[in-house]
Amino acid sequence: QQGGILRCDPDGRHLEIVSRGFRNPWDIAFDDQFNWLGTDNDQTQGDKIFASFFGAQFGWGHAWSYDWIGENHLPTVPASAKLFEGSGTGVIHYHAEQFPPEYRNVFFVNDWLRREMYAFRPRWDGALMRCDQEFPPVFAHAGGGRSMPASSGRVFEPTDLEVGPDGALYVLSWGHAYGATIKDGRQVDLGRVYRIRHEASPLIRWQGEHRRQPRQEWTLPQLLADLGSSVGAWRTDAQAELLRRGPPVREFLLNRLQDSEISMAEQTWALWTFGQLSPRDSATDQELVRRALDAGAPQNVRLQSIRILALRCRRPDRERSLPKELPQLLHDGEPRIRHEAVLVIHQTDDKSL
Repeated sequence: QQGGILRCDPDGRHLEIVSRGFRNPWDIAFDDQFNWLGTDNDQTQGDKIFASFFGAQFGWGHAWSYDWIGENHLPTVPASAKLFEGSGTGVIHYHAEQFPPEYRNVFFVNDWLRREMYAFRPRWDGALMRCDQEFPPVFAHAGGGRSMPASSGRVFEPTDLEVGPDGALYVLSWGHAYGATIKDGRQVDLGRVYRIRHEASPLIRWQGEHRRQPRQEWTLPQLLADLGSSVGAWRTDAQAELLRRGPPVREFLLNRLQDSEISMAEQTWALWTFGQLSPRDSATDQELVRRALDAGAPQNVRLQSIRILALRCRRPDRERSLPKELPQLLHDGEPRIRHEAVLVIHQTDDKSL
């Protein structure tokens, strides 16, 4: 009797549980490194902001040792911020430059009950992502709270949210009450879609000429730029086109990965695109192993290389065996690297390790 996070292939096959121990998880989102953050609603102890990873148990419905908070409780992953009396809903990561620096590279988290939005800036506590403060500060507020059935005042009851191609935040908002409010035969309490932008920052002019052309005609730099965009569909469409072009894009991706100006999102998505170009090619495996073991490489490159190796070794058309060098990472000086190495072994079910 517990909620969870599941994943599957695009066609629905290979459905599996990623993490569990939730009561009422509302939303999850990933940052530019594919680190996940979400919200979960409790009945009595307070809502939770959590950072999910493969195999994690977050306490609810635990078979033999229940603990909702998880601090100093080995079976349970701790919450990533202080619990709060609200109703956590939508989550999104923001990396665009259309907000001031204090609101870049943060997660925005909606609280429907308190009618607020928080700005969660991550910090790493070993291999656990936490908020850099005890609780994330308020970014937007409706000017009043609500009971569960209704609220009054400004109509800002935030549920889900997204970053638009223009660099603004788009926020879904309920009406004031459960169900429709009818006055004189008309529905008067409508939901809203809000756009939140920074007045001093020009929005992104995203409607370039190349967007009028099929992606098959785009240049490689244009596709790479979409890998780093804030729009999920653009990232996946660009990746699909690069994969369609096949091995000829390999050198382009490897060269761009050496560029010191590449963004974190472009770096992550370029690595994952490279890692899916030749699923059964041992040379690709060795290139990823080399990057994973290179203590002088950017930490994100090492993390993604380990994760991509897990995906490649789990493919049904391959034997489920990890590169022999990978156990060296269990002794790495960086806890996040050690953690990813453990997760690879867990995901591939490699009993020899």
